[in-house]
Amino acid sequence: GRGSAAGSLVCYSIGITDIDPIKYNLMFERFLNPARVTMPDIDIDFENTKREIIIDYVKNKYGSDHVALGLTFNTLKAKLVLREVCKLLKVDDDLTNKFVRVIDAKLNLKANQENEKVKKFLELYSELSRVYQISKKLEGLKKNISTHAAGVVISSVPLDDVIPIIKENDNVLTGITMTFLENLGLLKMDFLGLKNLTIIANVLKQINISLKDIDLNDSKVLKLFCDGNTNGIFQYETYAMKALLKKLKPESFNDLIAAVALVRPGPSSFLDDYILVKEHKKKATYPHPSLAPLLEETNGVVLYQEQIISILELIGGFSKSEADVIRRAISKKKEDVIKNSKDRFIKGALTKNISKDIAENIYEMILKFSGYGFNKSHSVAYALIGYQMAYLKCYYPMEFTSELLQNNKDVMEVNEYLLELKQNDIDIQKADVNKSHEDFYISDKSLVLPLSLIKGINKEMAEKIIQRAPYKDCYEFVCKNIDFLNDKVLTILIKAGALDCFGKTSQTLIQNIDALINYAELGVDDEKLRPYLKEYPEFTNEYNSYGFYVGNHPASKYQQGVCKIKDLNSYLFKNIKAIVLIEKVHKIKTKKGDDMAFITVSDETGKVELVLFKDSIFLLNNIEVNKLVLVEGKVSKSFDKTRIIINNIISKK
Repeated sequence: GRGSAAGSLVCYSIGITDIDPIKYNLMFERFLNPARVTMPDIDIDFENTKREIIIDYVKNKYGSDHVALGLTFNTLKAKLVLREVCKLLKVDDDLTNKFVRVIDAKLNLKANQENEKVKKFLELYSELSRVYQISKKLEGLKKNISTHAAGVVISSVPLDDVIPIIKENDNVLTGITMTFLENLGLLKMDFLGLKNLTIIANVLKQINISLKDIDLNDSKVLKLFCDGNTNGIFQYETYAMKALLKKLKPESFNDLIAAVALVRPGPSSFLDDYILVKEHKKKATYPHPSLAPLLEETNGVVLYQEQIISILELIGGFSKSEADVIRRAISKKKEDVIKNSKDRFIKGALTKNISKDIAENIYEMILKFSGYGFNKSHSVAYALIGYQMAYLKCYYPMEFTSELLQNNKDVMEVNEYLLELKQNDIDIQKADVNKSHEDFYISDKSLVLPLSLIKGINKEMAEKIIQRAPYKDCYEFVCKNIDFLNDKVLTILIKAGALDCFGKTSQTLIQNIDALINYAELGVDDEKLRPYLKEYPEFTNEYNSYGFYVGNHPASKYQQGVCKIKDLNSYLFKNIKAIVLIEKVHKIKTKKGDDMAFITVSDETGKVELVLFKDSIFLLNNIEVNKLVLVEGKVSKSFDKTRIIINNIISKK
């Protein structure tokens, strides 16, 4: 359980939440108070693989006709409505795609019409102009029904006595959306499936420890946050959060709680003040000395909704229940409540010998922060899950990363996770027809890649290979799998190194593919009939097979006299030399019309972006994707992103 329920001592005592509300000074009234007219809301996260089990449990306990999944509607948003209308009016697919690409999905069609690129399309193509006019009238209409991501409704009577229902396979859906259910006296609960909890649970099965006993101020774990090394860590893996963490340099679990709130758009503008006070470079200032105990933990910055409630109570004399109602109203900009509560707030302040001017300043501060103050109970709950994941990543990196990689087919993310393991000196083995499982797994302190990670090998092929293993040689492998193997599939496996276990070079197997397939098609594996395989020298092609280097990176053999990417921050604003692999080139034009390029490069320790300005753009002639180069340039940093401003690039043979 998380959210405002973390402020309940009862929820903590009976195990609904794992957070002690007294220790973290959480507010019960934020969860439940006499002025609340709706049911208390407990958001419950389950492992995403177990959510269905919980729903089945509820159906069995209360009766399948008493439980339904929430209904929601998918609507015709800007891009979708354009595609649908283009399809109906038979507009060319290529033109449709080009047009939809210039539409901003965050804006409606009326607002998009101010975009110069949109205007140009509408002027050039009369069919698109007609589509646009029709689409504006249809935008926002409901397209089809869908199941609510979390909501489950439980009733004391059969649901079809109260609301219309929809039967969909084995599930019952509410015939109306979740918004109206509470007014009809129905209980709505949120059962959320969280992938991160599944990762934690699966790692714990491998290592057999209890996370309830870990130190929440472990210096090694906190360093991971300080370095922004938070790939795969719940709530802490975005670029904005990593940049914040590097500036914040968390020294305690409380700093991590604050980070969850500070990263949001409003409070982020006060990050510098928070850090200056934290580092004792500035004293915290308070509108009135009586607010110091409330704002001291956040260095004088109002971060949490609970602080706003406490200020309304302390200065204005409101009860916590009243203060929470006012806070909600202010965040929804209800003018009548804002005016009435201000008058009462100032009267309350005057009774405490606080001047009218100071009281008005404090109230203005409340108005300012109410719009984006974050629920501290949420912050603590999020920070706890994030910290637990970071602890596992820190002390059990292989087990943690192998779970993180399961079902993740994004090549860039997989590469980043594997790169972190290599930096921790953990061995990574290529997919192997005799060793690989259906997912990443650990064998003899090495992480073995799954066959399905190889480009061109689908899950069904991988499963067949695994089920028929082991194989004593390449002949047996081809014979056992000839029902789906052809020269193309076999070539893919060979180039990926999946058949290296048979002691033949990849080139030898490639050159003898026809002989192997012809032999397997005989239908009998007889040693006397096996063809002779002519030997050829080795070659490697793993980058094309996996999208990254599993073994040694081509740049790893160069160690002397060059700077490695992981060490760049130690050379800020200094000139360096590095040998790197070209991965991607992105050429653009500046607002002034000058040519400029960004080049993504890597070595065995990480990735970085090179920048070529107009004076050095000619150096693009010296590079080729997937080739090594020697680069000379100055290490730069902007918006917490390290880059190299290039002076020279020399191709390496």
